[in-house]
Amino acid sequence: MNFKALRVAPPPAKVAWYKGIKGFTLAEVLITLGIIGVVVALTMPALINKYQKKVLEVKLKKAYSVINNIHNKLHIEYDSVYNTFVTDNPTIELRREHFNKFYQELQAPEMCGSLKNIESNKCFDTTDGSLRSIYKTLNNQSTLNTTNMLQENAIIDRDGTIYFVGNVVVSQWNNSYTVDINGKKGPNRAGYDVFIFFFDKNSDKLTPYKNLSFCDKTSPNVHNGFGCTYYAVNDICPWDEHKRYWECIP
Repeated sequence: MNFKALRVAPPPAKVAWYKGIKGFTLAEVLITLGIIGVVVALTMPALINKYQKKVLEVKLKKAYSVINNIHNKLHIEYDSVYNTFVTDNPTIELRREHFNKFYQELQAPEMCGSLKNIESNKCFDTTDGSLRSIYKTLNNQSTLNTTNMLQENAIIDRDGTIYFVGNVVVSQWNNSYTVDINGKKGPNRAGYDVFIFFFDKNSDKLTPYKNLSFCDKTSPNVHNGFGCTYYAVNDICPWDEHKRYWECIP
């Protein structure tokens, strides 16, 4: 074979593909970044707010599941939780016994204590030695009735949820569970991150409290927000049937 006859083809000419293409000017880059910044600034608060409410929704469902499971266990053990621990005129001894049973079932790491040592416990940051400086009504008024919320004791769970057990919050509720689903984090508003469940005397079931008089965006009532518990648990907006609870809550 005559190798000299073989010719190697020359390499293809380099194509200057980048020629004729213009880059962005500094002004154009800055304008683009500015537009992106404005969009982020407008959308981020809404996204963060939506995320925070979703977290609260999940926490409420978990807390409701916890207290409902414990209540059902006590119901099986004692047949009637209401007649055993609540009654029409519960004594301090009965409330304490109920609290201790709940505490044993929950296996929580810490008790919060009563109002006598509220300033020194790990559950609350209070400025006046009471819960009134901590908890507020649905419309963010510092008038929420907390007089008896911590009458005996409370429990803080590992995830920060605080359970008020066996305390008389409103006179017609002889015994109830009040739940602060995110503890110290706040905003500590009834109907937002604080909810109440009470015992149905006839069925002996745990019932999320439902009362539109205590679930109002503008009401000055000292119990305002507690009546939203039913709507929050069932994700129903009490003011707009086309919306979910966590979409319409202020």
